[in-house]
Amino acid sequence: MADKPVLKWLFRVQFADGSTYNQTPNDKSVIDPKRSEYYDMMEAEKRGKKIRYFSLFEVGTTNIVSVDLGTGLFFVNKLPVLLESQKLPKLPEKFNLIFYHQVDQNQTMTIQKSTGKVLKTEQSTHREYFIGWECEIAGKKYIQKLAVS
Repeated sequence: MADKPVLKWLFRVQFADGSTYNQTPNDKSVIDPKRSEYYDMMEAEKRGKKIRYFSLFEVGTTNIVSVDLGTGLFFVNKLPVLLESQKLPKLPEKFNLIFYHQVDQNQTMTIQKSTGKVLKTEQSTHREYFIGWECEIAGKKYIQKLAVS
């Protein structure tokens, strides 16, 4: 079984009632240990808790990337960031959270041409994290995301 990857960014959720949920480096669900802590956060939302802020904290640094799901604004190290996008005609009733990470794995092999023998194998992994929101206004869908690596 492969080792669980080391997470470079951990999330923190602040709910509308002021309570928070913090992902740990272990990333193990309290509700279902076979799942990640994101599952616990989503279960809290299903039980009626509304997410106000979703933030990513870079492990070992002070870097923070956040999205305010009340206004749709993004923040990088607490500074507001305006992304170029289509202007919303009005504020929607709700911004829905987008959060995922994408993993690229590369493998390079050095092969001896005459024998076909593998001389060396190198592997590398790159992970990008995406946060953002989607909403619908008058039947039209709007999406905005920010990526960090």
